[in-house]
Amino acid sequence: MPWAVVRGTEGAYEFNADTGEVRNAKTHAPVKERVKKCGSRFFRLSLGGRKRDIAFSSIASEVPAAIGGRSEARKCAMCGRQFEASTPRAKFCSRKCKKRNDNVQYNGFHIKRAREYGVPYERGITLPLVEDKFGSVCQICGRKTDRRILARMPTIDHIVPMKNGGPHTWDNIQLACYGCNSAKAANE
Repeated sequence: MPWAVVRGTEGAYEFNADTGEVRNAKTHAPVKERVKKCGSRFFRLSLGGRKRDIAFSSIASEVPAAIGGRSEARKCAMCGRQFEASTPRAKFCSRKCKKRNDNVQYNGFHIKRAREYGVPYERGITLPLVEDKFGSVCQICGRKTDRRILARMPTIDHIVPMKNGGPHTWDNIQLACYGCNSAKAANE
């Protein structure tokens, strides 16, 4: 019997109905089986951000129902790979694909604005690349950006605003914290 995959938001596990083994899907490290005082067998898994005690039946198709939801085969919106969706709104097979999608959407926002204002633009300018180029330092105030504080969040800033005819190209891009970028607005 092949391994049945059970996915949660925090981790992925595989269950073999023939042997009754559970292992981590990425590292293939076995998960230790536990026994309650009443004699029932269970596995402690990290699913949905919490540790949960899951008792697995001998039928692999019942595994997704054991974690409190139906599992459904879907196609990842980013890479196109098939995956088992554990929630009704799951669109991506992994956090990496979700992050890649977020970067594409962010880049698409600037390209859409560049087209709207009729200015030249370059594809592939993403926030992580801009952060790498400027070393996560705001080019307006000179302080280090911080994703945990709203005013210090890194943003892409256009030296000459697109509204004033500035292009969305590497020559016109700088890293700015959210507070500085908001204060600057459409000024040069």
